[in-house]
Amino acid sequence: MIPVFANSAFVPVRRFLVQRGGGFSRLRLKVRYGLFRHPEAGPVLIDTGYSYAVTEGAGRSLPLKLYARALQITPDAQPVDFLARQGLRPADIKVVIVTHYHADHISGLGLFPRARVIGHGGALRAIRAAGTLGNLRHGVFPELLPEDLESRLTEVESLPMRESPPSGRDLFGDGSVLAVALPGHAEGHFGLWFAQAKLLYAVDTEWVKQALAPGGTPPVTASLVASDTTSAADSRRFVREAEARGAKIVLCHDPAPTPFDEGEPA
Repeated sequence: MIPVFANSAFVPVRRFLVQRGGGFSRLRLKVRYGLFRHPEAGPVLIDTGYSYAVTEGAGRSLPLKLYARALQITPDAQPVDFLARQGLRPADIKVVIVTHYHADHISGLGLFPRARVIGHGGALRAIRAAGTLGNLRHGVFPELLPEDLESRLTEVESLPMRESPPSGRDLFGDGSVLAVALPGHAEGHFGLWFAQAKLLYAVDTEWVKQALAPGGTPPVTASLVASDTTSAADSRRFVREAEARGAKIVLCHDPAPTPFDEGEPA
């Protein structure tokens, strides 16, 4: 199984905000989400990216409206159009993997009301229990989470471990896709290992690949966003070591094209 990634939005930033010593040049960070086809589970979505649930609608909270001002939604890469190019409709998606619960990964869940969701149960419980300020600090907007999410959730931490490198939770019981814990960026944050492609989708372990290098993490923004800076450093080290062993690495927000992006040569 080889995933294909679409880009749901651009987020303009100055490079120094996402890479130590990066200077003042502008970057347009991507916001990837993906799709792969499992022989038994069928089409599986990896997160949902940013959707119009963030940028439109009178019922949005004021913090969400302010948050949305930084985004440039890519209309032709929203799930309905992306899936159509893959010969699919939203109703064809029976499983959505949620790598963590930040807005840029879950805002489109409303498009898949009947899909089973694989995500971190403990992290979701913590969000439901947290106050508004605690959630906002970590970029979490509970208003974007479906009310019935718990009833459709398969808790990733309950799935069996597979110890073959890298170790991870076996999502489909066949070793094809493993959920690899990459803590630090957000509570319950995990990446995905695709055995066939030798690909580690490291999600938000860093925003750009240059920042994965030792000393590359921007000090201020990393400490503001991360749920645990020590664990985040360990996760960056894990990803570097995986790449050194031959793994291909894809990050959610890196602006550089990858062979796994829609429309890019394989």
